[in-house]
Amino acid sequence: MVVNEFMSLDGVVPSPGGPEKDTEGGFARGGWSIAYFDPNGMGSMIAEGMSSVVASRI
Repeated sequence: MVVNEFMSLDGVVPSPGGPEKDTEGGFARGGWSIAYFDPNGMGSMIAEGMSSVVASRI
């Protein structure tokens, strides 16, 4: 199993979508991570990690 999460340093795991995401309990900071996402840096790291995943059928 491979888990790929967006997590802040304080352990918050928000949706990487827009501010309308993850509003449960009055949370108003959804989508904060996408503004800081660097496709040249993080995009290649995520692609590298996902390329090592082996698909299997159960």
